[in-house]
Amino acid sequence: MNPIVDRTLRLAIICSVAALLLGVINSMTAPLIEAHKLATLQNALQELVVKGEAGEVEGLDSPVVPERYPIMDGGEVIGYILSLRGNGYGGEMKLLASYEMDGTLLKAILMDNNETPGLGKKAEKAEYMDKFLGKGEAGNPIPTSKGELEKPDAVGGSTITFTGVSRALAAGSAYMREEM
Repeated sequence: MNPIVDRTLRLAIICSVAALLLGVINSMTAPLIEAHKLATLQNALQELVVKGEAGEVEGLDSPVVPERYPIMDGGEVIGYILSLRGNGYGGEMKLLASYEMDGTLLKAILMDNNETPGLGKKAEKAEYMDKFLGKGEAGNPIPTSKGELEKPDAVGGSTITFTGVSRALAAGSAYMREEM
């Protein structure tokens, strides 16, 4: 047999076996990955509710605010948890943030992101979001530039991440003030 044909057949067999194995592994792990994502979402929703409980997800026709969860207390909607999209250094970021009806930010969590380890990943920590909490209502906007912060050095080295997070949170606040 021609050596080129022999090598081609061997590589084709190796590739076929590898593809089959990857397909089997994917079919076994996909449900586990989906269950983990759902559990992570449920934990985040519980953490974001200051008072009351989160209701069922409502889809929205917005590129920045694609979903919202009403926060219910005694049968009354007292605020919303918004799913937000922002752009950071590593690309698209997904945030969840709870707001009062006037646009005041209660809590925020950075969910899915590809930010730089050591710099942009700091935004995943709860204390990173402290600089935004309690802001957002008319007259007290969410800071969207380092110059608007009390301690601008708190986001040193991660300007693009800060801008992506702050603009997404500000858009959520604006959505609350305009739509509610």
